[in-house]
Amino acid sequence: MVTLVRGPDLLPLYAMGMLEDISARKLVEDELLHRAVHDVLTGLPNRQLLLNRLTMALARTAREPDVGATLIFLDLDDFKDVNDTFGHGAGDELLIQVAERLSAAVRPTDTVARYGGDEFVAIFVGDVSKPGDARLFAERLAEQLKEPFTIAGHRVTTTASLGVASCADGNARPEDVIREADAAMYRAKLAGRDRIELSGSLGPSPEPLAR
Repeated sequence: MVTLVRGPDLLPLYAMGMLEDISARKLVEDELLHRAVHDVLTGLPNRQLLLNRLTMALARTAREPDVGATLIFLDLDDFKDVNDTFGHGAGDELLIQVAERLSAAVRPTDTVARYGGDEFVAIFVGDVSKPGDARLFAERLAEQLKEPFTIAGHRVTTTASLGVASCADGNARPEDVIREADAAMYRAKLAGRDRIELSGSLGPSPEPLAR
C-alpha cells in the first residue's frame, strides 16, 4: 500500500508505503495445493490429479492420431500379509518403496499415481498401436518389483497383478479407460496373480510374468 504525501501547493513531497512479505503465505498455499492433488503417504499424484492427467492424455490422442494412451492398473498381491506379519508401519514403508520404484521406471512425461490402498495406476502416452507395445510398458513396471524390498530390517518380496487398457480414441471417457484396466487387473488376480492381462479390446494375455 502506497500513500502519496502532498505539500501546500499540492505537489507531491514524498510517498509512504508498506511492504508485506507474502513469501511464507505463498509457500503455505503451494503446500496446500500440492496436498490436494497428491497422496500424503507416497507423494504420488492422487485420483484427482490422475483423472486430470488422463483427460489431457486422451485429448492429445484426439489431436494426434499417431499417439495413443496406455493405462496400467497395478495391485500388489498379498499386501495384507505384509501388514499382518510386520505391522501397518511396514506396509506403509512398502508402499513408499513401491512408489519410488514405479516412478523410476517411467519417463518424466508419464504419470504414476496411487489410486488407493495398494493400488497404483500408470499412464503412458506414446505409440501403442500394437498390443505388444502396451504389454512392454506393463512389464517395465512389473520388473521393478522383482528385487526384494528391505522393510523394518526384513527382506520382503512381493508380486503384482496388472491390467492394461490402451486407447487411441480421444472421445473415450477417463473413467471408462480406468474401469477397463481395473477389470483386466481383476482377471489377472483370478487367473493366479503375478500376471499381466490386457483389456478385451487388446486381447487376453494368459501367460504369467516371467520371474
